[in-house]
Amino acid sequence: MYRFINFLILARVSLPFLRIYFSFQRVKQKKGSQHRCFQSISKNIPQLQRLTKAQTKRIQHYLFANSLTTQWFATLLQHKPTSTERMTGYYLATATPLADYLVDNEKLDVDEIKSMMQNNSSHQWAGLTQNIYRATIANHPQPALCQDLIFKTLQAQHESLAQKKNNLSAAGLKKVTWAKGGYALLLYRSALQKPISTAEWEAIFQLGGLMQLHNDIFDLHRDIQEGIHTIPTQIQSVQELVDLFRGEIEKTMSLFAKLPLSKYRKRKFYLLLTLAVNTGFICLDQYIQLEQKYRHFKPTLFSREELICDMEDPKKIFRTVWSTLNRKYL
Repeated sequence: MYRFINFLILARVSLPFLRIYFSFQRVKQKKGSQHRCFQSISKNIPQLQRLTKAQTKRIQHYLFANSLTTQWFATLLQHKPTSTERMTGYYLATATPLADYLVDNEKLDVDEIKSMMQNNSSHQWAGLTQNIYRATIANHPQPALCQDLIFKTLQAQHESLAQKKNNLSAAGLKKVTWAKGGYALLLYRSALQKPISTAEWEAIFQLGGLMQLHNDIFDLHRDIQEGIHTIPTQIQSVQELVDLFRGEIEKTMSLFAKLPLSKYRKRKFYLLLTLAVNTGFICLDQYIQLEQKYRHFKPTLFSREELICDMEDPKKIFRTVWSTLNRKYL
């Protein structure tokens, strides 16, 4: 019976996410709400129109991710985002890949980027940076909080450059991973007007770290090619990573369980969370098969085809959904 109830709840809460997904698929045809959103932002900030196709595509990917994240929090909080809240999120999503580029490619530290935001820089990216920052702050319900989280996110991104060196301890690597994912997710959540309690702050920070670990599991091949050291690149066995991932999932759920929300709202959120993280277990199963085949797990010796996990495979999608429905919540 619980599987059937899970199915009904998941089917209902999934509809907005499906609309977001299909809207994103129409971006290539220059159609849909997400395309119109980017056009609106580009009209307000003309420098965006001069970006390369690759840079524009990256921003559009983050607009898609932000739309999903906003809907995720809207489900948890039972809150319908206003047009202003959505626009704030879109500006934050536009700023995210720019911030990554300034830190990773231009090698700028937080103080240098602050100077660009405050119009105290002659850097070629200063104008675009300042305009996005001003538009974000102007739309944000809590400008001071937004500014604080922007700087925390930038600092976390800057500190993650240490992942290019193989000198971080396991604890240090986890700290960098959680700061990078945690502050970014808190920044996206801050676009909604509802205040963030101390308990919710802790839960969201943990969720952001978990999702960053989830991304790193899928990005194993790319990170190896780029010389980036992550938790998955450093593990000695896949089971070690499985145990860590499962433990962090349980910790995340326990933190959200403490929030003063109805069981039904939590159950909806847990279903969405489980659906997301179960894709990580599909990828980990693929790594386990590699480990069993070669009797070791040294991903630097594996091919791209062996490490890439294609989640568009219908069988993998079915496994993900089925395992989500099979879990008892609350």
